[in-house]
Amino acid sequence: MKEGAGNLFAWAKLVADVLVPLLLAWIGYVVTAHFHKVESRLNLDAVIVSKRIAFYESISKDLNCLYCFASYIGAWREISPIEAIATKRRLDAATFGATPLISVSLISAYLSFTEALFEMKRGRGMSTRLRCNVAMHREAHGESWDVNWERLFVPESERIKREEIANCYQRLLEAFSLDFGLDARRITLLERPEISAD
Repeated sequence: MKEGAGNLFAWAKLVADVLVPLLLAWIGYVVTAHFHKVESRLNLDAVIVSKRIAFYESISKDLNCLYCFASYIGAWREISPIEAIATKRRLDAATFGATPLISVSLISAYLSFTEALFEMKRGRGMSTRLRCNVAMHREAHGESWDVNWERLFVPESERIKREEIANCYQRLLEAFSLDFGLDARRITLLERPEISAD
């Protein structure tokens, strides 16, 4: 019996001597493959975030232009209704062109912002209309006001309040922050001092 137990022990030692290095090699391979996968994902995420930042940089001026136009702050008096609608169309093209890179929540925030500022989908051949105060824009443009611009605004009863515009713009900026991997810092646009073009 002692001889059989000795043989069993020798066989067990031989199996352990072979299996332990194989097991360690397999564990090393699995861990290394996992770390390579994580590293590749982190590199891809960094590329995506840099593309998202480049996208934001390419449209931020136009976004701010629309926000100022509809909120009567900054250089809003220098923007005609025609330019505001053209700016929206440029933003639409850029945003919908970037959909593979940006999150659904960012697209949703963008749509909420533009739907707050514009009456869209009015029917075939019908132009987009602005939801802001035509009287403010008429007064700001003075003698350079084109009476044809009147049709580019919704009736007064359908206008949007500046607070709603600020809230939509704030949510859009927060969505960008989240897409950059940052905390959605609350940008309190409503508490900012008004900037006048005077």
